[in-house]
Amino acid sequence: MELKTEQNGYLVLGDVHAVYSPFARAVDYAVENNLTIVAVGDLVDNGNEGDMVVDAMLELIFAQQAHAIWGNHEWKVRRWLSDNSHPVGWPSKITIDQCHDDRQFQQAFLELCNRLHDFISFNVNGHSYFVAHAGFHPRFWEGELNDEVLSTFRNGMADYSKQYEWKDQIYPLRVYDWTEYVPEGVTVLVGHDPTPLRPEPIWDQFQAKPTTVANNKGGKTIFLDCGSGKGGDLWGAVIRKTAVDTSDITRQINELTEQLALTEPDSYDHIKISGDLELLDRQLKQATSGTSNIEYVNFGR
Repeated sequence: MELKTEQNGYLVLGDVHAVYSPFARAVDYAVENNLTIVAVGDLVDNGNEGDMVVDAMLELIFAQQAHAIWGNHEWKVRRWLSDNSHPVGWPSKITIDQCHDDRQFQQAFLELCNRLHDFISFNVNGHSYFVAHAGFHPRFWEGELNDEVLSTFRNGMADYSKQYEWKDQIYPLRVYDWTEYVPEGVTVLVGHDPTPLRPEPIWDQFQAKPTTVANNKGGKTIFLDCGSGKGGDLWGAVIRKTAVDTSDITRQINELTEQLALTEPDSYDHIKISGDLELLDRQLKQATSGTSNIEYVNFGR
């Protein structure tokens, strides 16, 4: 789903995992700053306040102040409620038990699932942002949306030849080669893993703040999950819509381009003007990229 920026920008929230207080602080921040909330998914499981988080998110969605993405945990609970033959781990059992005990919460959760997106994209200050829960399959950038691509949005990519056990659950090694395929000029934001890019998983330890990775193509990936609901903090990325005045840089580029056409190749003037144009071009890209305008906010735990 592609969004149109109507407010002052976006607050992209990492995994909440059913802890209400930091989520409420994030909502207050978004309202005060006129920002649209984009939640990367995993609003439920682990914590026991999923009903409060779901109700608040639905209210925001109905008010057109927020959008949310499928997380692997929403997917697990929704699948179990549809056909309870699928096994689930203890984090999801918390939400499933709440659904059984509170039919109103179950109804609200299913209503939320009907309004979740596979991914969301938007453009701010001339820069493209793509948001999913766990990752973007390389073939997504080629226009494919098959089952493997859709699964990557929710689950990321993994090496299933390497398995790890923790709290009676088996986890494959999560891999991040897909970040190398993010195109130039695109910033991807995901959650899912509170200790990304590790050669082996580290349990009960979380990144202290979001991590950014840049590839050789000029694409970037931001990992927002910092362990909310598991003992860590809820973080968000603020991407503000700003009025960038690039008229002076553009005027200088036009003037120097005209001057360059009048010089002899390999002459001193030609080389100097070419260097000045490269510098101005970098300044123009930086002014319109939007990436330098990302702020990170810690909403605590």
